[in-house]
Amino acid sequence: MDDFQTEMAKVASESWRLLKLGKRVTLGIGDNRKDSLYQAVAFRTLRTYLNNGFVLDEMIIRRQRFNTMAPLGVYLCTHYDFLMFAHEYVFILKKVSAATCGPEWANRLLDSVNLPPGSAEAPLIAAVPAIVSNVAYHRTARPIPSSPIERHSIVMGTLWTVRVTNDCSLSRLAMSKLVQRFGKDDAIWEEVSFLEFRNKVLALATYHDICAERDTPETCEPSSDAESDCEFEQERQKRIEANHAELSSMGLIFDLSAENQEDTRHLSTLLSMPPILDFFASPHLVFIPHINVPPTAILSETDWILNYRRFLVEQATDAANRIKPQGYFIVGVKDVRCWGLRGDDLQAVDGAAGNLSEPTRNTTTYVPLTLLVQEDLTAALTDTAMRLKEVIVIVPQGYSRNKDIDPEEFANRQKEDEEDWQEEREAEAGDVASVGSSRRALPIVQALYYVYLKV
Repeated sequence: MDDFQTEMAKVASESWRLLKLGKRVTLGIGDNRKDSLYQAVAFRTLRTYLNNGFVLDEMIIRRQRFNTMAPLGVYLCTHYDFLMFAHEYVFILKKVSAATCGPEWANRLLDSVNLPPGSAEAPLIAAVPAIVSNVAYHRTARPIPSSPIERHSIVMGTLWTVRVTNDCSLSRLAMSKLVQRFGKDDAIWEEVSFLEFRNKVLALATYHDICAERDTPETCEPSSDAESDCEFEQERQKRIEANHAELSSMGLIFDLSAENQEDTRHLSTLLSMPPILDFFASPHLVFIPHINVPPTAILSETDWILNYRRFLVEQATDAANRIKPQGYFIVGVKDVRCWGLRGDDLQAVDGAAGNLSEPTRNTTTYVPLTLLVQEDLTAALTDTAMRLKEVIVIVPQGYSRNKDIDPEEFANRQKEDEEDWQEEREAEAGDVASVGSSRRALPIVQALYYVYLKV
């Protein structure tokens, strides 16, 4: 890994030399696995580029469906209990001044990250030593429902889709599926909630046309009977659903997959288990949900980021001491987009003094919380028995490529994209300062969940 990052540092340096200021480079890369444990190659490579004069403009998750190694992967993942790689990253990075020092929230929290001397990951600026947060939180412990089969016998990938409804958010459905996959029969799991802090972050959200979805997926609701079906077919479907729900509640069937159509069913079963009041019992699994910021939201402040990261480090170190051997610590993180930042140094500016009445493409920045938290947890848990087991990407349904799209509609979309691209090229050719001013920001729909195993 270190040799690879050393070579990638040379590639990043040469890319920075060849590109003009404000121009972009696209990097497609995946992760690796060693001894059944996860190696975050993509994020280490991203850090290498950030340390060599680039900032992250966008991060896209590309789904991998099938490949020639799938049969071997199916055997290995069930035999050694790990998930098949089903995603890779596409990083769009913009060249900035090589002497740029980022804002405080972009610094590492810990001085020691156990990197070899001269590593390409060495931070450019001093780390923040204090790891103390003031986030109020609440723990709820419950027993894990029994499973009729071995959980690791289900072949699953590292990218999961869920059907989000008005009653079940992405974070709740992610919790249900993750506890279902990594839980243990009749063991204890804990949910760490921080509603007050989460609500303060969500209150910072603003919305603007520069980050708007062109094709917003419809919110999935419990399916109603189709008008075209006859009365007999409607009754038959109702009986099938009732029987399936009854068998699931009895533990006779187990519907767990990366694209399960009945995510809410297990969530209701999970939350129906009575809370456990024994606060000294060691849990098998500790779960922290991500902050479910809307995909098109642009947050007006960044002051909360350091406090949030410190809170997750505190919870990780505490969980490392309390979790039973072969237990799991699972934490979710979602990237955000913030505004009120201007210039290549991404320093905060006053809205009134800087005449920032509303977000613009040049005053918004992509905040890679997934990268920052992963680095924080790696540093905090290095000297413990916790090891990164999985990185799981969870997205709501409706954002994957539609193979059934009408050819005429596809041609119209392609024409729109070409017109936007041409407009952007003309703006960039006219003035370097306006680079990216006409570029639309992509909605951030994915959440990453880090699964740490206590070995």
